[in-house]
Amino acid sequence: MFRWFIAYRYLFRLITLAALLAVTYSVAVLIVVVSVMEGFRTELEERIRGATSDIRIESEIFVGLERHDEVQALVRAIPGVVATAPVVETLALYRGPLSRAASSERLLLGMDLENPESLRDLDASIVQAHEAEIDLFPAMTGILASVPKSATEIFSPRWLREDLPALARGYKRAFGFSFDPSEDYIPAIVGLEHLRSPAPLFPGMVFELTSFSPVPPHAPRSRRFIVAGYFKTGLYELDSNGVILRLEDADEFLALRGEDGELRVSAVRVTVDDEHRSEAGLLALRDRIESTLSEHGMLFLDVETWREARAAILQAVLMEKFIVSIILGVVILFAGFMIFIILTVQAVERSRDIGVLISLGATPRHIGAIYFLIGFTLCVVGTVLGAIYGIGFAVWINPIQRWIDLLTGYEVFPKDLYYLDRIPVEFNPQDLIFIIIPTVAASLIASLIPAIRAARRDPLVSLRTR
Repeated sequence: MFRWFIAYRYLFRLITLAALLAVTYSVAVLIVVVSVMEGFRTELEERIRGATSDIRIESEIFVGLERHDEVQALVRAIPGVVATAPVVETLALYRGPLSRAASSERLLLGMDLENPESLRDLDASIVQAHEAEIDLFPAMTGILASVPKSATEIFSPRWLREDLPALARGYKRAFGFSFDPSEDYIPAIVGLEHLRSPAPLFPGMVFELTSFSPVPPHAPRSRRFIVAGYFKTGLYELDSNGVILRLEDADEFLALRGEDGELRVSAVRVTVDDEHRSEAGLLALRDRIESTLSEHGMLFLDVETWREARAAILQAVLMEKFIVSIILGVVILFAGFMIFIILTVQAVERSRDIGVLISLGATPRHIGAIYFLIGFTLCVVGTVLGAIYGIGFAVWINPIQRWIDLLTGYEVFPKDLYYLDRIPVEFNPQDLIFIIIPTVAASLIASLIPAIRAARRDPLVSLRTR
């Protein structure tokens, strides 16, 4: 009992509390940083998964995926598959109405809106442009508010033939670009970031795309398109360069049918049920799809999960999190070193106390236990306080950054730079274990060495120390 009493008498000193703060700070900082990076990784995965499909089937040759109807029928018969949908993806050169001299690259997507799964995915990404935080002149806010917020409404005859041309005629007077109401423009839904560009695309504006047909003889194709709506996936590359068309409009533009009259698409997207959404479930279903297609003579097809399709970027984010965690893990070693130095200094300062205790009957084991209890208490209390402060700060990190913005005017987390509305935070139990166990281990090892040295001190030398 006396060991606990003496240990806690030595514990409540200013220099000892410095070690406690070091442990608390190291644990709190690591929890905040790792939870934010895990939040970024989780947010990125959710956006990638929302913009793509669970499994993707595409041709290994440029001419496109043939007999996609047969492929879809075979895949839909596999247990675990909920839906399939064809998609056309290609690159095109873009020329806008306000920047005809310059051409830039765009990603063209053709979606089958008669497919319920494709329609649902597109509706989920369509946004009301006037609600986005984009600096526009006041008159434009009301115009953007009139844009429909579903694919069915955007491609409806009334919007395309009546309301949208009326807007376009107004733009002709305001911006002075050419608009011919008798021309048959192809309606397109563009990424929301087109409104932030130096030459923004407003509803009813006309732009031109040039691309090559994937079907021999691969002739160049050019058409003019009219902006009918906006989408936002959360992936900046797609939101700033993406253009979505109906599948039949993509066929009209790119001439996707070969001599046999069969439509060729870029890929077939596959949606799976909740039971197969895990990584292991997707891989098992992918193998089943590959074997089924191979058995029916469907050759030169590449089947991959969404993780495999974006493996490079996902691995880069995961590696970045690991490297930052290792670098910040040096703080844990610093906290352990602080405990080691402080306990060593205390053992030297309390040499006479050690000698008195030994003369009164305390054994070297008792002396070592006293100093080990000090280090053990610093370790446990510091880890618990650090976990509480770290988790609390991470949970309230968005209100804190908003208060800093209001009080100082300094924007800690620029939304335009990170393309996020908030700082993402995600707590992973494995990360917490990765932080807590090394901290406890380093602190206990740092406590054990001074405790052993104090236990081995000669009592006669300790009593002669002044």
